[in-house]
Parts: sequence; structure tokens; C-alpha cells
Amino acid sequence: MNGSNQISAWLDDSFTQNIKNGFFENEPLTWFLLTPDGQFYQVISIELSNFNPVTNSYEPIPNSFSSGSFSIVTEIETEFVTQYEIYGCVNPLYLNYNQYANIFTDNLTNSSLIDSIPGNIMISDGVDDDCLILIE
Repeated sequence: MNGSNQISAWLDDSFTQNIKNGFFENEPLTWFLLTPDGQFYQVISIELSNFNPVTNSYEPIPNSFSSGSFSIVTEIETEFVTQYEIYGCVNPLYLNYNQYANIFTDNLTNSSLIDSIPGNIMISDGVDDDCLILIE
């Protein structure tokens, strides 16, 4: 996958003394990664660097919060933790197909009569009730 992302982290403010809503200076950063298809990873190793204008190069820095700094991730190592359930239409023949869905809803109220069982479905009928509009 090509591209980049930006992440902002803020210093804990003094206005909410009983609530921690930011980082403390030099507090270690804990990283996680959640992919669109629901795969959850813990980052077990990350290398950060800052640009040094004196040496005109990026230099490694500790994995901790530093207010007013701009850092880039130069290397990342992850460990798979779990797969989350992403509900949605899993059939690409429907307009509301979700390419990241890995589970479909099977027990919804069937008031629109989208399959052969009218009314409330109290048992599994094996029909993906998330798929509503068939592509023609």
C-alpha cells in the first residue's frame, strides 16, 4: 500500500486537572494498528526520527512524546492480536457491498421482504440481510 498518514498528539493541558486528555513530556508512546478489514495489531517495535538541519539528515529519536516536535516513522514491526468482526454486505453483486466486511447479519427484522421469509426472522435463514440493492 502506498501513501502516508499523519497523526497528531497533544500535550496534556492544565485546564482539566482531574482528566488526562493528552501526553506528558517524554511519556512513552504505545502504538496499535487496525486495518480496514478488522485486523488488529500491536506495534512491538517502532523507529522514529526527526530532521536535524545541522547535519541535513534524519536522526533516530526515542519513542516518546515531545511537544512541538515533528517525527517520522522509519521502521515498524507489528504482532497480530485479533480479528474484529466487520459487519456488512459481503456479496460484490450488491450496491452496498463492503469490501472489508467479514461477517454478515443474518437475523434482522425483515420488514422489507428482501428474502423469502416475511416479517421478523427469529432463526438463521442464511441470507445476508446487509445486502439490499442488487446491481443490474
